[in-house]
Amino acid sequence: MSSVLILVEGQTEERFVKDVLAPSLAEHGVYVVPKILVTKIVKAGANFKGGVTSFSHFERDLRLLLRDSSATMVTTMIDLYGLPDDFPAISQTRELPYSERVAALTETLRQHFNDQRFRPYFSTHEFEAIILPFLEVVAKATGGVVPASSLAASDPESVNFINPPSKRLRALFGNYRKALHGPTVTRRIGLPELRRRCPLFDAWIAHMEALNRNAPFF
Repeated sequence: MSSVLILVEGQTEERFVKDVLAPSLAEHGVYVVPKILVTKIVKAGANFKGGVTSFSHFERDLRLLLRDSSATMVTTMIDLYGLPDDFPAISQTRELPYSERVAALTETLRQHFNDQRFRPYFSTHEFEAIILPFLEVVAKATGGVVPASSLAASDPESVNFINPPSKRLRALFGNYRKALHGPTVTRRIGLPELRRRCPLFDAWIAHMEALNRNAPFF
């Protein structure tokens, strides 16, 4: 049995990991645990969670996960959109295509943390990007109707930053709610179809599936 700790950006990603990703990986003997990024620590009451406000917050939480010697792999589920400029390689790679930018960011972070168990995953955009090709499923989940003029995204991993996925979905389906409908839609679509549309997302999951087959991470 292998264990994977995933630093996630918010509740929607946490729900996706628990409801969709975890059952699939369990079939490969891989146990995954999502941890929401803490954005503010308070002395009394609950900490503030969700979103990446600074690299120092990200680094603090990631190093806490890396201290867990029982973890076979430590990874992330965070999007590039909105990452602060103090993140290594963010400003310098802003004009690169998604795949090249992710590769540069991943390599920079791997060198920075210097732990072979660490394999970061960054999507271009927020979680909703991977469900943009499936507007009919979103419509059924929200009780809406897909407008005749709407076009589903054919390449969700290359969605631009001008019109974020959640805003697109709310414009099409007024009652769309990220934390409620996002996980519901991904469950209905199914992980195999999501992976087929998103090659980098698929590669990330494939690495986790291979942990019990003595396959190299990279």
